[in-house]
Amino acid sequence: MAEALIVEPTGAETQVIASIHGEQVTCLMRERTDVRPGDAVGLKVDAARICLFESATGRAITAG
Repeated sequence: MAEALIVEPTGAETQVIASIHGEQVTCLMRERTDVRPGDAVGLKVDAARICLFESATGRAITAG
C-alpha cells in the first residue's frame, strides 16, 4: 500500500502524489476519487501507459 501525500484536483483529472517504500510517485487519475492526504491507497501500474522520469534531470526515461 502507498500513502497519499498530496491530492490535487485539476478539473477532469486528479493528481495524487503518494509515498511507497520510501519513494514518491505521482499518479494521474481520470476518474473521481475520494482519496485524501494520509489515506492508504492501492496502486496498480498499467505498463503500457506508464511514464518514467529521471529525478535528477526531469528527462523522460525511454525503453531501449
